[in-house]
Amino acid sequence: MKLDMYEFCTTELQQKLSPMRTKFKEQEEKKMAQKAKLIAEGKLLGPKLAGAAAIAKKDENVEYEPFQFEDDVGSNNSGYYELAAVLTHKGRSSSSGPTSWVALKNGEWAKLDETRLLRTEDQY
Repeated sequence: MKLDMYEFCTTELQQKLSPMRTKFKEQEEKKMAQKAKLIAEGKLLGPKLAGAAAIAKKDENVEYEPFQFEDDVGSNNSGYYELAAVLTHKGRSSSSGPTSWVALKNGEWAKLDETRLLRTEDQY
């Protein structure tokens, strides 16, 4: 699940994020055009991806962009994040406990709270 923090950034930071976000948008539009072409050719039907390899195929000649600003090690230069977990507090009092949702490798989410903890091997 993608998390877009752009709207929560200052105007100055939004301006710094814009170039990389434009590149992301161009890449998504290219993927959508490839998908539309496969659908038109009858090679892509709903969730059944007969031509999925054509969309997901990696090009060995691709040059990867840096994901951080040069002057800020560890930063994110797009404002896009992959959401891995959400932590909340369940209950009205301080004696209540935390509840969390954690993204699993298969794309599903697991709800964890102090009343029912799952073993690690059951989740992955």
